[in-house]
Amino acid sequence: MASDSGRGDGLVRTIKTTIHDNHGHSFTKKTFTRPINCHHCTEYLWGFINTGFLCEVCNFLVHEKCLKTIANPCVGVAATLVKNPVAHCWTEEKSIKGKFCNVCRKKMQEVPGIRCEVCDYFIHEHCQEFAVPNCVEGATYDPWKALPDVTTSHNYREGNLPPNSKCAKCRKACWSPDCLTGMRCCWCGLTVHSSCMATVPEELQVCRFGCLEPIFLPPTAVSIPRTQISQVNFIGVKTKESNIHTLYRSDDGKNLAISDDWSSTVVGEGGTPGAAEASREMEEQMGI
Repeated sequence: MASDSGRGDGLVRTIKTTIHDNHGHSFTKKTFTRPINCHHCTEYLWGFINTGFLCEVCNFLVHEKCLKTIANPCVGVAATLVKNPVAHCWTEEKSIKGKFCNVCRKKMQEVPGIRCEVCDYFIHEHCQEFAVPNCVEGATYDPWKALPDVTTSHNYREGNLPPNSKCAKCRKACWSPDCLTGMRCCWCGLTVHSSCMATVPEELQVCRFGCLEPIFLPPTAVSIPRTQISQVNFIGVKTKESNIHTLYRSDDGKNLAISDDWSSTVVGEGGTPGAAEASREMEEQMGI
């Protein structure tokens, strides 16, 4: 028996059986009493009965015909699929209009929101706890691989694409002003349908960093000495108590800045060695 879902968005529950797929979504059949866009193909999804499916976790809306080609994981499991988690660098809270939240997929308006300064990941303030830590990796240098032999894959971000964006594979429009859909590379700006990502031509599967490639320093050529730098420096956490000159402490309790610890000069009254001592410590940790 059908019953009103109480969501206030024109949805009516028609069947209570939940459908699980291999992308972590928990779909339930719904009837939509007004035209609404499918988040997969962007076509309208409405009818008299059993129109489509709604994920009860992340609000992903799809046609029944689109279930088999879904490529986007549910936000409930997306964090577990990230191989190398990278935290976002959030802007200060402010009103963001015309964008969709990458967590709950609802439009951001009249509600405080924040944005990642690096990868344009938009979320409501109350959705921050569920944000997926998949910001772009800015330093992936591998000393065991030659730079010419290393390639960089696209770092896709879902939705909020520029107007009139077209898919690199099928050349059809892959953006929508009405829902969160389409994929865009944070590095080069390549846009594509989520269903087309697996079939993108081989020459387009490697990120070329767009028009800035001739002057762009790729992440494969950058490394960060994470054993010596505090989490405050590479996670993007901002604290009121700390500043650039007191980011972490030395073994004797003195406040040091990164430039002090990694310089070749002597710091502090006791003559604490700089780069030479840091180099020896790293060699000991690596067993060299």
